[in-house]
Amino acid sequence: MVTAFKTKTVADELGVNPTTVQRWIKFFKLDCEVNDLGHYVLTEDTVKTLKSIHHQLSEGKRLKDVTVEGISHKKEETDSSGIVSSQIFNDRFGQILVHVDQLEKKLSEKADEVVEYQMLQHRQEIDDLSEMLRTVDRRLKSLEDNLSEKEKQVVYMNKGKKNNKPPRKRMLANIFSFMVK
Repeated sequence: MVTAFKTKTVADELGVNPTTVQRWIKFFKLDCEVNDLGHYVLTEDTVKTLKSIHHQLSEGKRLKDVTVEGISHKKEETDSSGIVSSQIFNDRFGQILVHVDQLEKKLSEKADEVVEYQMLQHRQEIDDLSEMLRTVDRRLKSLEDNLSEKEKQVVYMNKGKKNNKPPRKRMLANIFSFMVK
């Protein structure tokens, strides 16, 4: 039975990103099976080849200068007239599209995180303002109750004073009454 490895496992073993492993597989046209979900399933031989590629790259070789199984992978990217072949163009274009899709996804996730954080901040501010309004409302009710109580006391005191004072007209009439006689 042949041992099969996932791209992520091999990438972790090599200390590179899984997309780097995928790029190497495409660049060197390594023979790999694809499972039902479209993921690469790598054999032990393919893993050894990828380790060789990683070793050569870590020595400072450029990707197009790396040799695999004795075959140099220096690609003829252009024909004699200087035009890039359609296969290379399509491969690079596909890589660019994948990269753009990944960037769009990351950007969308980041925007969602920012909006979520802002919403949490606004919710906290609303909660703080609501608590402040409740406090102001309690204080206002307390002041209204105190004012109402003070008004009742003033009215009660004024009622008692009105009954004890004689009207002013009589007092003036009494003063002038001795002159009339």
